[in-house]
Amino acid sequence: MHFGILLLLLLPPALRAQSTFGRAMKVQQLYESLKFEEAIKYGRKLLRSDIPFTKEQLLLIHQFTAYSFFNLAQPDSAKKHFVDMLAIDPHYQLDPVNTSPKIIRFFNAIKKEMKQNQLKYSIAYTKYVFIPDRRPSAAWRSAVFPGWGQYFKGQKKKAIGFAAAFSAAGTFTLIAAIMEKDYHQKYLDSTQPRTIGKNYDRYNNWYKTRKISFIVTGAIWLSSFADALWAPVHSENVTLSMSLQNTCRPLLGVNFYF
Repeated sequence: MHFGILLLLLLPPALRAQSTFGRAMKVQQLYESLKFEEAIKYGRKLLRSDIPFTKEQLLLIHQFTAYSFFNLAQPDSAKKHFVDMLAIDPHYQLDPVNTSPKIIRFFNAIKKEMKQNQLKYSIAYTKYVFIPDRRPSAAWRSAVFPGWGQYFKGQKKKAIGFAAAFSAAGTFTLIAAIMEKDYHQKYLDSTQPRTIGKNYDRYNNWYKTRKISFIVTGAIWLSSFADALWAPVHSENVTLSMSLQNTCRPLLGVNFYF
């Protein structure tokens, strides 16, 4: 890794975000200064670098690099960057206030073709877009109540399963505790030999049942917490990270590294 990139990664997150945002904004500034060739050169340099840009910053770089190509009458090159933009965010909309109607029509045509799978295209630049890891936040939610963390991560079926299992086990544990206390009192109040043994056996059975049920409830709670902390975070388009591969269609994948 280059020394400059290493130095960038060692910066505090706030300063690093400002630094990468400034680099991305420079492409827009060059475009607005009508320095289209410089904007293209700088934008492509950034896209080939190892700098960890956010999703929004990548979209900004691609957008104004595409605009520059379009204004230099190079629609095919502009199209590649628009395709990359739509691979990152299929629902992206150009601002009609600050964008030429010709560019918007061109962009929307590409968007329509991609949506209808009528466009044969490839990803020009392979980049990774990192999103915040939601697992720590999910973990404390599941610690409060099993299933909440899974719901926070978008795993609704799993959330319902954990919540239902924990609620059922917890409710049964409470019932077992009440029955245990009731028969314990009956056992203590018993005076007849026959009822003493019967009440003790019932008390002992509910004691064992309550103990097992408590262990099961704890296991469900621990499983939900562990799952919220370690299991992959899934969403509609990305999980923990998104990668755009050089294939005919964008491939979204997730890997967790510890």
